[in-house]
Amino acid sequence: MKILNYSWKDFGTVILVLALIYYLVIFYLRHQRQMKSPVQNRQVDLDDDFIEPEIIDPFSKTARLSPEQTEELNFQQAERLIGHIKRAIPDYVDRELGKEEMLEELRGLMAGYPGIEDDILRRGITELILSQCKIHGSIMPSRSEVEQLWTMV
Repeated sequence: MKILNYSWKDFGTVILVLALIYYLVIFYLRHQRQMKSPVQNRQVDLDDDFIEPEIIDPFSKTARLSPEQTEELNFQQAERLIGHIKRAIPDYVDRELGKEEMLEELRGLMAGYPGIEDDILRRGITELILSQCKIHGSIMPSRSEVEQLWTMV
């Protein structure tokens, strides 16, 4: 068996390259969600427990919001509402609420977000409510019942 003659410089170079590869893999795994899409790059703090939404009335005389600012505000409110819904529905199931009680709770939750007027956002949130109810089981409202929540907001 032949003993390999490598210098300490070669050994150090190999160790540095391996360490670099290791940290690049760790960085990629940690940040892959943020690198996938700029739309998915927005982060929602879902750890806040049912905080009151910050409501800015775009029709007030003091608020002069551009269409971009209004759209961003709607999107931020939708993100917060989605986070609240994801926490609320399992809670409703744990509390063993009936369908009418759950819809009333959701109506109250959604009333805190009057700025969500975009039909696409509303349809997405409606689908989220239906899918969360399906995932968590016992309470299953119809699509029309969930869509009626928007008319009462």
